[in-house]
Amino acid sequence: MKILLTIATTIALLGTAHAAGTLKGGSCYSVSTLPNAYGATFSCDHLGQVKSIREIYDKGFRVVNSVVVSTSEGKGYYLIIEERK
Repeated sequence: MKILLTIATTIALLGTAHAAGTLKGGSCYSVSTLPNAYGATFSCDHLGQVKSIREIYDKGFRVVNSVVVSTSEGKGYYLIIEERK
């Protein structure tokens, strides 16, 4: 029984991974001296240059995670994006 449950779980996970694999995903990056990401221009995988987070959504992607880091040039904004279904 334990073996059947393991096999069923593995098949379910592979199916989920395959379904998720059909979506495009990537990252965006911007360095800005602005106090926040509004007005920053991002360089994104699959999208090229975008001028706002709204434009990412308008192009059919969504932000799934973000990180802000301090750099010598200002603040670095990293976004993880995923194509919307």
